[in-house]
Amino acid sequence: ALSIWLRPSTRESSSEEQMIFCSGDETSLTWNPLAKRLRFQMYSEGSMIVGLEHEMPSRKDDWVHVIVQWKKDLWELWVNGKKVSSDVGASPTSTFQDRTFLGTSPPSHSAMGFSGLLADFRMYQSALSDEKVALVNLDHKSSTSKSKPSSSPSSEDAGTSVVS
Repeated sequence: ALSIWLRPSTRESSSEEQMIFCSGDETSLTWNPLAKRLRFQMYSEGSMIVGLEHEMPSRKDDWVHVIVQWKKDLWELWVNGKKVSSDVGASPTSTFQDRTFLGTSPPSHSAMGFSGLLADFRMYQSALSDEKVALVNLDHKSSTSKSKPSSSPSSEDAGTSVVS
């Protein structure tokens, strides 16, 4: 599972995709400020095998918690503790051990860098249960100030990568 807090810029009106996360040339999480759309895509040998989208109106100073995960042949996109999109798809083609980009794109992608703020990026070794997704979201919400989410991982998150 991949977890990240983001706060899109409310001044951005470009229709170009903005890269939030990218692993190699196959996996990406992007934001389109004009369409107010969050998109997760995974490709294998040039063909899209997973595509999840969610329209997400943003308001000034709103932090958004996003989780993308693969669980039992089902890809899930969670926003603020709620499952907003899912798709039956192939198992992950990337283990996220390829070159990973956060907030910017590799040269092979046309998406521009993310115009906003990113915080508390985590990669879990396995999918999270629905209850754990809700707890992770609530845990961060309860310790969130107006300006930035907490970035302290819990001890049960052993094996995660945390970037703040």
